[in-house]
Amino acid sequence: MTSPARAHRIAVLAGAAILAAGSIGRAADRPQEGKEATEYELLRAKFGVHRAQLKQIESTEDKIAKKREMLPEYDDYIYGVLSAAEDSGLALQDEIFANLMVWQLDVGNFSSAFTMAEHILEHNIDLPTRFKSSPATFLIDTVSTAAIKAYTLSDEFPVEHLQRASALTFTHDVFDQARANLHKAIGLLLMREADRLMDNKEASVSAPSAARREALKHLRRAYELNTNCGVKKEIGVLTRLLKKEPVEPETNGETDAPADTSDT
Repeated sequence: MTSPARAHRIAVLAGAAILAAGSIGRAADRPQEGKEATEYELLRAKFGVHRAQLKQIESTEDKIAKKREMLPEYDDYIYGVLSAAEDSGLALQDEIFANLMVWQLDVGNFSSAFTMAEHILEHNIDLPTRFKSSPATFLIDTVSTAAIKAYTLSDEFPVEHLQRASALTFTHDVFDQARANLHKAIGLLLMREADRLMDNKEASVSAPSAARREALKHLRRAYELNTNCGVKKEIGVLTRLLKKEPVEPETNGETDAPADTSDT
C-alpha cells in the first residue's frame, strides 16, 4: 500500500536531485550528498538486508514467494521515482529501481514491471552489473521464457504481455536470438488462441484463420532471425492448415505495430 505522503517526499527529493544533475538523454549519476543521497543510502541498506535474506533461501519458488512479500515495502519508492521523472522528464541512474523491476518480473507482476521497464528504457538506466544483457534484451528474454513455459505446461499467459514487451523494445538493439524467441512465443500463443476460436461458437467464422495467419507471420519471423529456435514443425502445421482455407485479401502491414527494422 502506497503512502501518499512518503511517496511525495521521495518524489520531491528525487526531483530536486534530477534537476541538479540535469542530464538529458541518459539518466544522470546519483548525487553523493544531500537529503536525496541519504534517503537512497537508507534504502540501499534495507535492500541489502532483503537480498541477504534471499541468499539464505535455496528454493527458487520460496525466493519468489519472499520477493512477493517484500515488494510492497518499495511501492512508495517506485511511485516516487516515476512521479519525479514524469514531472521533470529526466531521471537518475538507479540500481535499486532496476533490481525491483527484475523482482516484479520474477514474481509475475508484469504490468508493474512494464511500467518500470518503460522508465528504464526511456532514460537508459543500467541494469545491475551482474546482468550481462541490456535492459531491452533482458525484458524480452524474461517475458518470452515465461510465455513459452506457460504454453508448454498449458497454462494461461496473456499474449498482450508479449506485445507490450515488443512495443517497449521496438527501437532498441536486441540480440536476434532474443527477438526470435519473442516472435516464437507470440506465434505459439496465437496458435493456441486459434484452436480455442475453433471451439467458440460465438467467434466469427474467419477468426481462427486470422489468428493462424498472424501466428504464422510471427513464427516465420522467428525462423528468419534464428533458424535454430524450434518453430519448423509449427510452421509446417500452420502452412498445411491454411492451404485448406480460403485465401483472404492481404492487408497493409504484417502486424499492427510499425515495421521492426532493428532486426535487419
